[in-house]
Amino acid sequence: MAESLKHMQKIDTGDHLVLLYKDENIENMVASFIKASLDRNERCMYVKGDTDTEKMLVKLSHLVDSKKAIEEGSLFIMDRSEAYSKDGLFMPDKMVALLQSEAKNAVIDGYSGLSVTGELSWVLDYEDGRERIIEYEWKLNDRVFDDYPVTALCRYNMNRFNPSMIKSIIELHPFIIYDGKINENPYYVEPEAYRDNKIEEYEVKSWLKNINNLTNTRSKFINDIEKKESEYQDLFHRIKDAISISELYETQKKLTLKNANKASEDLSGYTLDELKGASISDFDNKEGLYEWASSVPDGFESTFETEIIRKDGEKRSVEINAKLYEESGKKYVLSVARDISMKKRYVEDILATVTNFLEIHDNYTKGHSEKVAALAKETARAMGLPSEKVNETYLTGLVHDIGKMLIPENILNKPGELSKEEYGKIKKHPEWAYEAIIKNEALSEIAKNAKHHHERWDGKGYPDGLKGNEIPIVSQILTVADSYDAMTSERAYRSAMTKNEAVAELKACKGTQFPPHVVDVFIEKVLKLNF
Repeated sequence: MAESLKHMQKIDTGDHLVLLYKDENIENMVASFIKASLDRNERCMYVKGDTDTEKMLVKLSHLVDSKKAIEEGSLFIMDRSEAYSKDGLFMPDKMVALLQSEAKNAVIDGYSGLSVTGELSWVLDYEDGRERIIEYEWKLNDRVFDDYPVTALCRYNMNRFNPSMIKSIIELHPFIIYDGKINENPYYVEPEAYRDNKIEEYEVKSWLKNINNLTNTRSKFINDIEKKESEYQDLFHRIKDAISISELYETQKKLTLKNANKASEDLSGYTLDELKGASISDFDNKEGLYEWASSVPDGFESTFETEIIRKDGEKRSVEINAKLYEESGKKYVLSVARDISMKKRYVEDILATVTNFLEIHDNYTKGHSEKVAALAKETARAMGLPSEKVNETYLTGLVHDIGKMLIPENILNKPGELSKEEYGKIKKHPEWAYEAIIKNEALSEIAKNAKHHHERWDGKGYPDGLKGNEIPIVSQILTVADSYDAMTSERAYRSAMTKNEAVAELKACKGTQFPPHVVDVFIEKVLKLNF
């Protein structure tokens, strides 16, 4: 299920996928598609077919509250006759019109769009079923996906089709799911081929075009991946916590280290060469990690304490956050170990490293978090806040934008005006930051501060519409520091303001967007301006 969900989370609104299957169960894949759709705030239409609907709903219930989704209308389940053939016939034009209408209604109701998954194999039972399926699929490509926020997963049981029909089905879908994996389809043919009845002519054109595009994309992708891999490896070894990946051998009752970062050397006293291939029991005094890994299900994650014995014989208590996962039939444990005695000293380093990850994701934020943190810290100090609150302000400044790691770069750095859907994603980043940070109890106040750094003094901000002093004081300070740095920095969509222009904007919005007392201190004592 975890692997299926990982694949489905790569889907974007507007994608048209085909799920080809024979005898294998596809309930995990369908449930993961629905979960990913709901996560994108899409209303989801599930049309019954050969898939066991009850079994699929059980799978879905492990991922989301499916009953609640159905009650709220974000998920609705239809019989195939209700969705596809109300008049006793499968009419492609009517089905296309239905999807267009449902997509509009979904947006009106506050959703980002519509996702639909339906089984189409049964259409063969109708007269001219093959032709109707082909007509429906090319009309979807021609009339829906470029103009409406619709994502579709079409399900086909290959046992019911001859090779010629399967070939047509493949040609009509830009993406194929087969054997549990999503693939970009080099054999996709533009809808004009079927609309103009020039299939063979378009096949050659489309295939050559697709192969060229995929080759170029792959080359660029490989270069980007290699660059990112180098950056992440650098960060991996710079992180102050000891990170390791171990393989679980259940028959031998052994957990063997496969990879570790440089901090693991410092914690254990062993070199990386000595660590790789070593048994965890060699230095896990209580065998806490092995006992945990051998007793939990795939995908399980938890935090616990155990004791390690360093190479020099010294015993240390460590806190371990571990996750068990399965890949290619093998079980692995990803663990992050921290010397509890040094816990407080590491907090700032961890947050700064997270900020580095964000800067890799979005070049335009490079240095932004540090500058905001420094400005906010000076403002808090100038306001006479206690030293612990000043430090809290600085740490919050470092991580206030980590929620943006979940926003695609093409949205973050879009030069033109954002769409409603894109702006909606931007507005989610404070909540995403909160959800990421709140998992660490020691950072709960930082999480709350980060969540509210886009609130407005007049109550018209987000995410909770807090007003005046309902907004935490650290968040009030960050609102001013963040806005000032954003205004005076270059962005893809605009040039930087001058210092005086930015200050004028702060003063103009004092009492509406910004807290008056914070603006005054920021201008007079941090920027040291008097006007």
